[in-house]
Amino acid sequence: MSVYDVLVGDILFLEPGEIIPVDGVFLSGHNIRCDESGATGESDAVRKASLEEIQEGGESMKKVDCFLISGSKVLEGVGRYVVTCVGRNSFHGRIMMCKFSLVLLDSLEKLSLTRPIPSKQPSKETLKILLSRSNSITSPNSSPNSVPSLVSSSSPRS
Repeated sequence: MSVYDVLVGDILFLEPGEIIPVDGVFLSGHNIRCDESGATGESDAVRKASLEEIQEGGESMKKVDCFLISGSKVLEGVGRYVVTCVGRNSFHGRIMMCKFSLVLLDSLEKLSLTRPIPSKQPSKETLKILLSRSNSITSPNSSPNSVPSLVSSSSPRS
């Protein structure tokens, strides 16, 4: 099954060596331990308990959770879980979208530093300079091969 076919509410199975592709809640199984160091930085294996065990356990289950984080690796045990988040909405997906956004912002910032952003309208001083340059390039006595004037004449063209 492709990871692109997984939808919220699907029931998936866990086995050792698998990298969890989506977020979910552990339903049932035996002795599930996950390496979440890629997502949380926690170097120790995290024991997972089923939702039912946690509800029944009370105080003794405070340090155990039933949430499976996308991007973590199953180290041991087997079980099944219900999918709660996929794609860009999953834990791993949000991290990737954030990294993509940072790369995109960095690229845009570099682009704006190397290329000046033109203003929407030139200032009056800029227009005066452009008009004076265009008038000096073309004069009424210019040859036919000269550059045409950028300033329109007072008489309409026919």
